[in-house]
Amino acid sequence: MTEVGMMFQKGINEFSARGSITKVCLAYLSQLDEQRPAREIRAEFPLAQYSARYWMYHAGPVEVEKDVQESILDFLLQPTQAYAVWRKLFDPDRPWDEEMRQYGMMATPIYYTSLAGLLHTVELLLKEGADVNAQGGQYGNALQAASVKGNKEIVQLLLKAGADVNAPGGHYGNALQAASAGGNKEIVQLLLEIGADVNAQGGFYGNTLQAASAGGNKEIVQLLLETGADVNARGGLYGNALRAASFHSYKEIVELLLETGTDVIAQGGSYGDALWAASTGGNKEIVQLLLEAGADTIPQGGEYSNALWAASARGNEEIVQLLLEAGANADVNTQDGHYGNALQAASAGGNKEIVQRLLETGADVTAQGGFYGNTLQAASAGGNKEIVQLLLEIGADVNAQGGEYGNALQAASVKGNKEVVQLLLETGANVNAQGGPYCNALQAASAGGNKETVQLLLEAGADVNARGGPYYNALQVASAGGNKEIVQLLLETGADVNAQGGLYGNALRAASFQGNKEIVQLLLETGADVNAQGGVCGNTLQEIVQLLLERGADVKVR
Repeated sequence: MTEVGMMFQKGINEFSARGSITKVCLAYLSQLDEQRPAREIRAEFPLAQYSARYWMYHAGPVEVEKDVQESILDFLLQPTQAYAVWRKLFDPDRPWDEEMRQYGMMATPIYYTSLAGLLHTVELLLKEGADVNAQGGQYGNALQAASVKGNKEIVQLLLKAGADVNAPGGHYGNALQAASAGGNKEIVQLLLEIGADVNAQGGFYGNTLQAASAGGNKEIVQLLLETGADVNARGGLYGNALRAASFHSYKEIVELLLETGTDVIAQGGSYGDALWAASTGGNKEIVQLLLEAGADTIPQGGEYSNALWAASARGNEEIVQLLLEAGANADVNTQDGHYGNALQAASAGGNKEIVQRLLETGADVTAQGGFYGNTLQAASAGGNKEIVQLLLEIGADVNAQGGEYGNALQAASVKGNKEVVQLLLETGANVNAQGGPYCNALQAASAGGNKETVQLLLEAGADVNARGGPYYNALQVASAGGNKEIVQLLLETGADVNAQGGLYGNALRAASFQGNKEIVQLLLETGADVNAQGGVCGNTLQEIVQLLLERGADVKVR
């Protein structure tokens, strides 16, 4: 009788079941061919993926059993392909990655068992002579892997075996930063007692204090500061610990860092300064704390350039008000950052109340710059009719050129914001204004697949045959996009079916290249010249067909 059969005969329980499952999974993986692609293995061996993903999960509670230990060691240390097959099918560092791309070199067994918390297996591997400081894996080495996962007993075991507590490398740079990021105070304490460098630089967060601050663990932050962590150390994702805590809204940690003497106006990292980070995070109390501590409302940096623009873009009216009262109104029209100014940021975010407040503070509605070029284009792209109306009443230039879409009308058209398009036209927007990536509003609406907007623009006098831009005309844009109804509408309005120019050369080539059979049929019925030349894509397609014919392709084969 097989082992599984005997198990059922005696009566099954979770402990014995996990032991049997572990051994079966390992035996199954050991029979697979390393040379075969992972997709073939998965297709032919249905249990391969399950075995690769879950053997460690089942082994955890039962690795104390001698027979399970022997199976694990045989699997990890055998001079065959089993270990490589397992890693081909599953990466414990990236359990979500079904595609199993190779990120760096494959780590050693002691790394993966430390990561998984297999204490007894780690101990056995060390007795077998495993290199405790071997490099590899997402976390660099076994000590960092065990530290980030909170496996204290394994950390102790590795340190006793000679693991370098300050070994650099891996995602977090060192074990202390990993433990701090993981929120494991006991491991942090242990590493510090062994001699971990509290101010070591490197890794995702730059330093340990920033990692703990970003993780929101006040006790670890306190411990690190008491051990001599530099409260103003720079580097990493957030630039420093204060910005990390401010961005994630950890008020108590912000207070602790401020009490310790952190520089409240320090610049750096992806988040500008602490006030910018807090404004982006949306925590009014922290913004107030920072302002009381001397934070400057005017310095610039980061995606939103300064705190006022960050709060405006995020739609946090209370923080905007607080910043303006603190003196940010003096900087309300300064140009910089992704959106150029606070008014454009608020308009893009769709917050009418903030737009109104900024205008009352003196924001310039005609200011140029930023991603959208001007505030009206930002609001038009966002589809907020009330903000567009407000800006127009204040004096925004409806035909101002520049920015991502060339002008406000083109921005509203490509986004399909019909009501905004109507409002802009009623206010005097030039329906045939040239500029931007689509050359004109009609092309933009055609590219966006917005039939009602196309109809509205045509009724307002849009030139159906206007030329320019990479697609040359609206018909070619619509044909490439596969929108039959818009193509039909443009043709009925007088679009020239044989107009030459642009990326595809003409509408027929555009539809053909994209494989839009119905549009090809419609264009042919309307008189499209099937032999017309031109266009980069069209010529390439013709050359391929010619090559196939020269090589003997039979045009009669179906």
